[in-house]
Amino acid sequence: EECVVLTAGCYIDFDDTRFYLLNEYKPTMICSSAWKYDLTLGDAASWLSITLALKTIDGENIPLFKYTGPAAEHAAIIVANLNRRMGTDQWKVGSVISTENIAIDYSGKYCSDVLQEIVDAKNTEWWIDGMTLNIGRAEFGDRVTLGYMNGALGDIVCDTAGDMRSYAYLFPIGSTRNIDPTKYGHDRLQLPSGLKS
Repeated sequence: EECVVLTAGCYIDFDDTRFYLLNEYKPTMICSSAWKYDLTLGDAASWLSITLALKTIDGENIPLFKYTGPAAEHAAIIVANLNRRMGTDQWKVGSVISTENIAIDYSGKYCSDVLQEIVDAKNTEWWIDGMTLNIGRAEFGDRVTLGYMNGALGDIVCDTAGDMRSYAYLFPIGSTRNIDPTKYGHDRLQLPSGLKS
C-alpha cells in the first residue's frame, strides 16, 4: 500500500473546537498492512506562531518591513497573513481597541511575535474566537464572586497524594494581570486585607 501524506491544514472537529495539522505529516509504516500515526494538532491560535508576518499589500510577499498604524491595522495585517498561510479567507478582525499609532518592525517576525508587541505596548490582551482575532480586555460574561463555599473551595474533593510531594507552607503570589497599581495600591493581587503569607 502507498502512504498518504497529510498536508498542513487538515483538521478534525472535537468538542466544538477545530484542531489543525500545522505541518505536513508522513506516517510510519509498521508492516505491509499497518501504519503508525503520531500527530500533533493545534487550535486556530496555533497558526499565529508558525505564520511569518509578510507585507502582502499589492501582492507583495516581503518579510522585511516596518509599519506604523493603530492596533486595528496591525490586526488586519496579521489576519491577512493567517488567511495567506492557510489558503482561506475565513480569518477576520473582530473587536479591537482604539489606539494611537504603534510602530512595529515586522522584519523576520511571526504573527504571534507581532501580536505580543501590540498587547505589550497597550497593556491589553488578545484572544481568538473561532477564526476571529480580537485585541482588548477579554472581559465578558457575568462577574463571578469567588469565596469559601462559593465556587472557590466548595467543590473540592479529598484524595490521596500518592507519590506526590507534600508541602508544609504555601506562598500565594498574586497575578499582575489586569492590576492597576495606582488604583489598587499593589502591583500584584493581594490576599484579603493585604495579609502576608
